[in-house]
Amino acid sequence: VGQSLYFVAEPGDYAVVRDLTIQDGKPRGDTDVTAHVSRYIPRGVRKIAPSDSRNTLFLLSDGDPEAIYVYQYLLSNQERLQSAWNTWRVPEGSTIVWAGVRERYLYLLIDLPEDFGAMIGRVDLTVGATDEGHTDYQIRMDQRIAEGQVLMSYNAETDRTNILLPYPVPSARDYLYVDEESPPT
Repeated sequence: VGQSLYFVAEPGDYAVVRDLTIQDGKPRGDTDVTAHVSRYIPRGVRKIAPSDSRNTLFLLSDGDPEAIYVYQYLLSNQERLQSAWNTWRVPEGSTIVWAGVRERYLYLLIDLPEDFGAMIGRVDLTVGATDEGHTDYQIRMDQRIAEGQVLMSYNAETDRTNILLPYPVPSARDYLYVDEESPPT
C-alpha cells in the first residue's frame, strides 16, 4: 500500500500488524500498528484488504468471523500523523468469507446463518458521501429496498406495522425500517 508493506504475525492469542516502510526499493523500518491495541484482533487473520486511496486496511480473522477489523491512518510526507482501529460487525451467526476493495467500494461476501445462503455487500468508502435524494447524510445500510417491494399492514389496536420483505431474514432484531418520513438520526 503506497510505500508500505503490511504483514501479520501471531505470536500468541492476538494478531500483530506491522507496517514495513519501503523507500527506493529498500526497507527503511517497521512499525507495530497494533502496539496500542495488543489484545484487539484475535489470531487467525486470513485476509488483509487494503485501500490505498482511502488509507484503510480491512482484516478478517477466523478468531472472530462476524467482524471486520478496520485500520485507518493519516500520513503526511510518509509520517503517520493519526491512526485508529475499529470493528464492523455483521449479524450474529454470519461469517464474513471474503473482503476486497475496488475503487471507492469495499465488497464483502457474507455467509448468512440458518441456511439463508450468502450475500455480497457493498460499502461506499467515500468520505462525505450522501444518498441520492438526500443532501446531508448517507444511510449506511445494505439490502435497502423500495417501499413498493414490501407488503405492509398497520394494526391500530396494537399500534404495530407488519412488514413482509421480499426475501427471508434470519432475525428481524438486526434490521431497521427507514422511510422518507424517518428522522435523519
